[in-house]
Amino acid sequence: MQDEKLDATEETEDRFHTDPSGLPAATRPALLELADGEVLDLSIGPVANRLEGTTVRPILESPSQRQESSDRL
Repeated sequence: MQDEKLDATEETEDRFHTDPSGLPAATRPALLELADGEVLDLSIGPVANRLEGTTVRPILESPSQRQESSDRL
């Protein structure tokens, strides 16, 4: 059982980068007012977030990955 746990951890670390070093800090959402026809370019990317005194790099998954995870339970 312990070996299986280690294998899962190694697989996760290979698939997801978890080091928050050098990432911009997560910020609160902002309310922006746009004029009619005005365009706002958005982008997504990794951020560093503080949780219980520790800086972490949150790992998000798409809704389809969440469904696949719940199907396995």
